[in-house]
Amino acid sequence: MIAVAHVKSVIGSLSAASLVTVGLAASGLSAASAAPGLDRACKDGEGITVVVQDPTRNIIRCGLGDADNGAEALENAGFEIDYREEGFICRIGYEGQWFPAGALDDDSQCVEFPPEGGYIYWAYFHTTSPNAPWEYSQWGVLNRDPALNSVEGWRWGTGKEQPNNGTVPPYHVEPSPEPTTPEPTSPEPTTPEPTSPEPTTPEPTSPEPTTPEPSETAPTGPVVDTGVTTGGNGELAIATLAGLLALAGGTVAATRLRRR
Repeated sequence: MIAVAHVKSVIGSLSAASLVTVGLAASGLSAASAAPGLDRACKDGEGITVVVQDPTRNIIRCGLGDADNGAEALENAGFEIDYREEGFICRIGYEGQWFPAGALDDDSQCVEFPPEGGYIYWAYFHTTSPNAPWEYSQWGVLNRDPALNSVEGWRWGTGKEQPNNGTVPPYHVEPSPEPTTPEPTSPEPTTPEPTSPEPTTPEPTSPEPTTPEPSETAPTGPVVDTGVTTGGNGELAIATLAGLLALAGGTVAATRLRRR
């Protein structure tokens, strides 16, 4: 706890205003020079994860890229720093809220002295990767050069309590997207294209044979039954003519007898 003993002697010998001036000038950093960072742990190869835990908050953020020292890693992750002595951090701020609370020129809050003895302050931890355990830093915040993928941790306590309640945050892994089921869609009604029927050639058909109905021919003159049957049309005509002549001759003779 060499750093804490040194801060105790500084608090006892210097005024609050001179401590603030000496701290900021020596470090070359401003209490309001915070970088945004990401509100989660870093992915593998993305940067340096920083954990800050006080009695009311446990904040895990990612500072993108590499950093030259622990103070730059804090600021890259979006935190603010209030120094009291070169390399000693009195307060850490996040989103305008500082811990310990109080005026920035009040150095009495930088270290607590519990009745049971010891000191309560911002203890500094680090680890080379999320797979390694926390180690209490033997280096000051301006003397340690954290490597890419390392994890920096700050815990308000006696130095025995570790950041994030003793757990080193793992690399951030993006969750797999949830499978989505597409909404059923009704197909658009379609109007069929008009189609012309294929021309068809009728099969040739033979007409049904028809039997002509027998027709009766009405006689156009008197029918004379001569009693003569002929074997042909010519003989029948001669017999018919002879009968007519005989009939005519008989009629003429009867007429003449009456006149006499």
